[in-house]
Amino acid sequence: MKPIKKALILGDAMIPSSLFAPAFEQYLSKYVESVESGEWESDWGNLQYRRLEVEKKGPEIEKVPDLVYQVIDTEILMGLFVPISSSVIKSLPKLRIVGVSRAGLENVNLEEATANNIMVFNVQGRNAEAVSDFVIGLMLSEIRNIGRAFVSIKNGEWRKQFFNSSKIRKTARRENLHS
Repeated sequence: MKPIKKALILGDAMIPSSLFAPAFEQYLSKYVESVESGEWESDWGNLQYRRLEVEKKGPEIEKVPDLVYQVIDTEILMGLFVPISSSVIKSLPKLRIVGVSRAGLENVNLEEATANNIMVFNVQGRNAEAVSDFVIGLMLSEIRNIGRAFVSIKNGEWRKQFFNSSKIRKTARRENLHS
């Protein structure tokens, strides 16, 4: 593989380039001569809206980030939610690799990347532990009526019975614990 001359990192409000750059430096700097970095969307509210729109409608709905036009000799483009549309790909004629630090590839025009022999990678399972912890927490909350009890207490009630109360295993009485 030929040496890579330039990489472009586009951060956002969730993972800004100030966090991407040190990781890139630590793991990839020996393969790349220079790195440019900037932000795609640094406002959290705007990021959430734009990210969801791209996930629903694809990367083509976004305009090319200005920094792309300033670094047209980029061979690697990396980010989290930055939309990598056909316009971005066409604006970077030397682009060889696209990397997104998320499980999905909704923000990358895969057909255009494939047509231009651009390798695309993502980070499968990056949030798997957090998701599994959340799922277990939701299961416990549902089984033990934690959310329902919270709403009940917040509304000034002390509710002890719920639709699934008969299915909840009762704990042993104290006197039966030592027999």
